[in-house]
Amino acid sequence: MDEFTLLYKLGEGSFSTVFLGIHIQTQNKYAIKKIDTKNLNSLHMENLHKEIEIHSKMDHPNIVSYHGHI
Repeated sequence: MDEFTLLYKLGEGSFSTVFLGIHIQTQNKYAIKKIDTKNLNSLHMENLHKEIEIHSKMDHPNIVSYHGHI
């Protein structure tokens, strides 16, 4: 996350918080989902992997694009 500056919180859920972030080099803005993995059990982790897989395949102008995870 060293290459991003988090500007402010956009929203939160049970296990994650979404921030508006700006990439330091390009100045592009991104929605960054920060997940608290220390409280996730194996079922939550399985669902998280499914979410990443599904989101990475989405391509629609009204859905934020998936760019990877750290």
